[in-house]
Amino acid sequence: MTMRFGFEPRAFMMRPWKLGGAGFGFPAVAGRLRRWTHWGEMVVVRVTVKKLRGTRYWLPCLIYGVKMAASPPPAPSSPLTALEDQKAMLGIRGLLLSCRTIYAEAAALLYSANRFVVHYTGAGTLAPLLSLTAPALSSLGSLKIVLNQASCHLRPRYHGHQVPLLASLTPADADGGNDTATQTLLGEWDTAARHLSVITSGSLELALVCDISPLHEQAVQVAASVLAPLGQFPLLRSCHIRLAATPDLGLGQLAQCSTLESRGLAAPKPTTTKGSAFLALPRELRLCILEFTDLVTPNHEVCWCRQDSKYTWSDLGGDYQCNNDTFRSPCAFSECWYRSTPIGCFCRRRHAASSTACICWVPPGPVFLVCRTLYQDAQLVFFSSNRFIVHDLALIPWALDCPRVDETLKDECGNLNSEYPFPRLAASQFLRDMVPAHCIPYLRFLELVFPPYLTATWPKADHPVILDWHDTILWLQDRINGPALTIRLVAAKCGTLAPDRPYTDTISVAFGDAISAGYAQLLQPIARLGRSATNGLARFYADLRYPWEWTDEATQREDRRQWAEAGKREVKSSTERRVLRDRYASQYANGKEEPEVSLWQHVFAYHY
Repeated sequence: MTMRFGFEPRAFMMRPWKLGGAGFGFPAVAGRLRRWTHWGEMVVVRVTVKKLRGTRYWLPCLIYGVKMAASPPPAPSSPLTALEDQKAMLGIRGLLLSCRTIYAEAAALLYSANRFVVHYTGAGTLAPLLSLTAPALSSLGSLKIVLNQASCHLRPRYHGHQVPLLASLTPADADGGNDTATQTLLGEWDTAARHLSVITSGSLELALVCDISPLHEQAVQVAASVLAPLGQFPLLRSCHIRLAATPDLGLGQLAQCSTLESRGLAAPKPTTTKGSAFLALPRELRLCILEFTDLVTPNHEVCWCRQDSKYTWSDLGGDYQCNNDTFRSPCAFSECWYRSTPIGCFCRRRHAASSTACICWVPPGPVFLVCRTLYQDAQLVFFSSNRFIVHDLALIPWALDCPRVDETLKDECGNLNSEYPFPRLAASQFLRDMVPAHCIPYLRFLELVFPPYLTATWPKADHPVILDWHDTILWLQDRINGPALTIRLVAAKCGTLAPDRPYTDTISVAFGDAISAGYAQLLQPIARLGRSATNGLARFYADLRYPWEWTDEATQREDRRQWAEAGKREVKSSTERRVLRDRYASQYANGKEEPEVSLWQHVFAYHY
């Protein structure tokens, strides 16, 4: 539980709490038992504060002559609330003012068991840190210092967010390092860091936030100045550093090096002209080692879509999904701000940050830039160890028609196009333009996902898209490693919660026939890959929506769901037989099962 305090450097005196007569014997109780009593008192106070304060709460208490308080208190909602408020404050004050022995134990517990947050808002606002005495600093367990906080995706409209450091300066302005406000901040932070450097080695968890504009040419120099005072600290128990609200390679590397050094771990050394010992290893060992890097995503899935035109990994979008067994494995490498203690967001996927609590997956771009040998090894691991999911339009296939038809399907007048709106299939674009030709044999699993296109949108037999698709398969046929490649064709359905779904209105049987014909146009070229005698596909799976599910006859059936599922199974079986022919039976022989559905389908089913 976190207690947020702003520091006001003035003494706060009050009458000691009446603990009894002169013969009160609590200090004579064994120290271990007294500490348990203090802990119970602290827990009561912290729970009460969290319940009553709303967003911020007034909690004055005497800590080494420093009054720690937040913003002015709101008006009490009732006399009972005011009474509970007074009791909560008296709990800590009474312990601290009772006697020297209890004061030392209670103060040590207070500093070690709570998280303290300090915000820099202008000159002099870090001065209260200088009031902390050496005994207090030796007990300090968790401290978060916010020098400048530009944003956090968890609270996008939080009124306390500031402009990124250097954001108001342009290259034509004065050197960012000479900016008066920046120099004031750096000077006060350096002074405070020198004072804090007497902390106990290995006991403090430090979180430092200083969001800098990565676009400014002096951003790296200013970031280095922010991190330099950390060199005065002894080893930290844990460290979290954020240098920009958005990801930036240079600032992120600075944060990572500083985080490692603060814990006594060796930071990556600069590249030398000497040969790398890693490259001297046999290639088999190098490939095994690379499989434990971010080249392999947490659930072995990489997504690519036409709109983004880049490799991505599906984001789960919340910690509540991690309670599902399906998501637990990938959850360990995403959404770190949900799993870790409430220190704020130091996720390297979201910010230019580094944290001992963040092991989130990030795109492994730097691995491909080391040297040619490592580049080739990385390509082999990346394309052979992940399943590639190619979305024909968007990463979330229901974004096309559910809840609205995407603008890309409309002409200049805003009317729906009567044919497929793109010059090529996304699958053709991905295989011919995105994957290097020499990496095609590395592919092991390819999933082609089509959104719930309207009836008229599915490409016809004479459409240039289909002709290009035939050419792509012909080009691909001699390049793939067929016996090691699995292809799955998916036609996504609409979400049941999406309004204005295109298939909630009934369609004619002819429209269902048109959708089925669209499936056939996509399958005809793929069938050539499955029929090859020497380089045929290892496996082929189909997950296609039943085309006639929304006809008048279907919507009037009492057993509509069972009828549609039976029809879907029939479409799946006939489609897979069409591609694999005689090898279809061996695909499911001896208890073999289809590989589990991809993560995007689980997320889709969870939300929709």
